[in-house]
Amino acid sequence: MFAVLLLGPIVSHLISLRQSRRLFLHPRGLGSATFHLDAEVHWDDILSIDVGVGMNNSIVLKVAVRPGAVSYRERWRHPFSRRRGVIDVDPAALGVDGTLLWLALRLYRLEPSTREELRGDRVPIRLLDPRAAVVTTPQHVSAPVLSVFSPEGAIR
Repeated sequence: MFAVLLLGPIVSHLISLRQSRRLFLHPRGLGSATFHLDAEVHWDDILSIDVGVGMNNSIVLKVAVRPGAVSYRERWRHPFSRRRGVIDVDPAALGVDGTLLWLALRLYRLEPSTREELRGDRVPIRLLDPRAAVVTTPQHVSAPVLSVFSPEGAIR
């Protein structure tokens, strides 16, 4: 009987591993698509972007949404998921360096003028080049990130 109860969560987890994850960054805000949840929120409605630990001790960025944020839209796909007002972003699943992504998300949230680099179809250089990311990110944005992590290949 116990094995039958575990079957649902195990199957759900295996299916979620095979589903692609996507992150959409645009001047207005960010969006995320996973097996469990599709969500989007405007930059100004993000309360914080913190680091957490995911499965296999990987970095997961926790995008906390302001309570009552009008711009926050979510569509839950999974019946066992709980609603928490947080969008989990898994950099490893996206194939992006977690430190670079954390720096970029903090920058876009805290410095509205930098969101213009999200226009168009090109990936911002700060997500690909550690040196450019560190050099072009102001100290007040980068300090909390770089005090914990250092992107591979960056010179500080």
